[in-house]
Amino acid sequence: MRHRPLLLIVLAFASGIFLDGLLVPGLPLLLGLVLGALVGCWAIVFLLGEGGTGHLHRGTVYMSCCLFLSLSSGAVYHHIRFYSFSDADIGRLVSEERILMRLKGVVIEPSFTQTATSSILPWKGAREDMKQCQFLLKVKAVEGRSGWHRARGVVQVRVYNPLDTMFRYGQEVEFLGKVYAPPGSRNPGQMDYRGYLQGKMPPIRAIASVEEGQNVKILASGQGNAFFRTVYFLKERLEAGIARSALPGSAATMAGLVWGEREEMPREVLDEFRKTGTYHFLAISGTQVGMIVITIHFFLFLLRIPRRHIAPIIMAAAMLYALLTGFEPPVLRATFLAVFCYGSLLVKREWDLPSGISAAVLATLLFNPADLFNPGFQLSLVGFLGLVYLEARIESLFWGPSLLVERLQVPEERRRFRTVWVYLRKALCGSIGAWAAISPLVLYYFHLFSPWGAILTLLIFPLVWILTISGFCLSILGQLSVTAAFPIAHLAEAVDIFMKGIISWVASVPFTYVYGPSPSWPWLMVFYISGALALLVKGIGVRLSYIAGALLLAGNVYVYGEIPLWGRDSMKVVVLDVGHGSCVFVRFPDGRTMLYDAGTRGYFDAGRHVIAPFLWQEGVKEIDLVVVSHEDADHFNALPFLTERFRMGRVLVNDHLLSSEEGSPLVDFIKSRGMTVEVIQEGVRLNGLGGAGVKVLNPPQDSNRFSANDASCVLRVDYQGRSVLLCGDIEGQAIGRLIASGAEIGAEIVVAPHHGSYSPNLDKFLERVSPEYVAVSTERKNLDYYYSRTSPPSPQVDSGSGHTLDRFAMARLLPTSELGAISFTIEGGVIEPDGYLPCAPEVERGRTTKRAGVKPAPTPGAPGVKRDTDD
Repeated sequence: MRHRPLLLIVLAFASGIFLDGLLVPGLPLLLGLVLGALVGCWAIVFLLGEGGTGHLHRGTVYMSCCLFLSLSSGAVYHHIRFYSFSDADIGRLVSEERILMRLKGVVIEPSFTQTATSSILPWKGAREDMKQCQFLLKVKAVEGRSGWHRARGVVQVRVYNPLDTMFRYGQEVEFLGKVYAPPGSRNPGQMDYRGYLQGKMPPIRAIASVEEGQNVKILASGQGNAFFRTVYFLKERLEAGIARSALPGSAATMAGLVWGEREEMPREVLDEFRKTGTYHFLAISGTQVGMIVITIHFFLFLLRIPRRHIAPIIMAAAMLYALLTGFEPPVLRATFLAVFCYGSLLVKREWDLPSGISAAVLATLLFNPADLFNPGFQLSLVGFLGLVYLEARIESLFWGPSLLVERLQVPEERRRFRTVWVYLRKALCGSIGAWAAISPLVLYYFHLFSPWGAILTLLIFPLVWILTISGFCLSILGQLSVTAAFPIAHLAEAVDIFMKGIISWVASVPFTYVYGPSPSWPWLMVFYISGALALLVKGIGVRLSYIAGALLLAGNVYVYGEIPLWGRDSMKVVVLDVGHGSCVFVRFPDGRTMLYDAGTRGYFDAGRHVIAPFLWQEGVKEIDLVVVSHEDADHFNALPFLTERFRMGRVLVNDHLLSSEEGSPLVDFIKSRGMTVEVIQEGVRLNGLGGAGVKVLNPPQDSNRFSANDASCVLRVDYQGRSVLLCGDIEGQAIGRLIASGAEIGAEIVVAPHHGSYSPNLDKFLERVSPEYVAVSTERKNLDYYYSRTSPPSPQVDSGSGHTLDRFAMARLLPTSELGAISFTIEGGVIEPDGYLPCAPEVERGRTTKRAGVKPAPTPGAPGVKRDTDD
């Protein structure tokens, strides 16, 4: 460490960024911290470094001051970049509510078009006419009542049903659309999309949704920076070169490998790469930079070009590729590393790998400090470190005697194919080292463990190399001659077919991949810090036995800490915020789980983005009971995604769903997965749940005379004298029957029938139930409608009218649109309600007193902020 001070400085700088993302302190506090650090450091230097009475070495004093200043600088730099913006910023003008606005600005990232999915159900396909065009806009002005007003900031613009016109860098455009703040995390474990966009460079403050392409008008061209106009023009031509010269089957793969454009790749292929642990090849990373550098170096070496000329060529090529790929964090880190490596050759200085890595990381964080929380940056860096520092140790562990014999052998005694064997052995050990290093991070971010990822990566790495270099060649040859590109295109097509065949076969083999809960971020830090100490054991003078003991203790605490302690007589009920839909999670006292409905309205995949991350955060691997209330898709369309990632026990439905047009495909799909489907009706009891009981109150045996909504499965969950009533979408007929039947329907907690909308007999129903809490699962625009809607007089209710939600006035109203996920814990006969959103409104009986505001979101990847499960 003494000879590599940059390593400690970078660690201190990164720690400051991490602490700012963790604590989000105020700017005055940070500035005060820096000022105090300056004063303190100068005092220490004066007292201990210049003839003072202290006994510390002068170098130690200076280094301590430098580290403290680096930590403070990292925190302040990150805070200024991502938590401070002007009053004219578009982020201050919008909220999560969609507002129709007219904006004017300059395109700073060219558009791309993709086909939107019209259904998340596997038995329904995508509509080819659902096109979406997306680009980034640097806002210049926003139209108000008195005309145009100056504004700034970056907006992500989504144009539906776009025209054939492509939006290019430097075009000034004007459009009319609905503008809103990016959604933050509203459920435990859910990705914080707002934080993810704000962590981009430049930060994205708002999203604009434009319904028709004709609502976007191009005002001028040639705006922006001339250098970047040239870069984007060059990238567009190179991408067109692949599309023009490659064969259709491999064009999308090469575009993904070379330029990161994965929009044209089928979702099934992307899923297979994820499951087999090879998805990193399709993401722009340092791997591509390494392939480019090694390939160019090899060919220049064959041409006998001097090393002093090779270095600037490779440095220029690496920097150009980083520019063309948009400065992706892994590419930026690898590019800086290549520049430092070959730059040392130019200045004839010795190359030091740890110092080079430290310099590359520091340069990357100076470009964008939020990249510290970027999964791509973390995976690329950790994988590279595992490859470099674990390869020799793994090789020594398995082939130690062979290595000793090889060192003692004279050249005449060595085998003929020794070079090939050594290369394969080192490649295998390096692949295992990288896999071992990144596997905890992959499990944390993507809840996926691929035990054969190291071997498969080694097998397809040469194929990926061939496809990547072929993609570069076709990008250039496509500009010159399609005929000249013909042999390379056919070679790439054959390699692509072979590679996808291997990936598809491996993905179909049992135990190739395992989905599971992710470890907590503190344990990730313990794991990696302990691993670093084990690697540096000789340099820092700590006995390996001490480190092994600490790792063993931490492992025991982690393993036993994960054992569920649900024998403490408590039950947990969580109403997830899935928009206008339904999903209620119940964990019984004995640890068993139940999912009542799982779906939402529209194209949003609630299973992928909300329910699965929540279940993994809860440590759930198996769902013992799944209840589908009825055949509306907004109550079950997330189940297909969940069935592939969780073991499921009994699936309970009503008899309506078996024969309905929407429900019968679901039943067939569930049966095809080897699960059993059971029909339940009034009077069925589910016992043996650790002291809790579940009673079915609806539908009756003759439910065919009921509508689909009125045939919903209604459950009452009882525990310690407290009850939870799950109502599905029942309406007037079923509500009237429940009232007239004399059944015990009283409950302290009620999930409002039909998302809180008006139904006849609702007043009498709530009077009979007499709840303390009413949870409403719906989106904000529906809640606003329910607040303002006046229900019509009806023979089933008292004469007169009133606001629909005023009918819940006898209880505390808890809407998911305001509070996010709502959890209830029943322990000792006491109910403890809690809303997930940190800026949740105060809730009085019958009505919320204020709206949840929009606050700056946590930095992406910071503790408590999780990524998307698959994307």
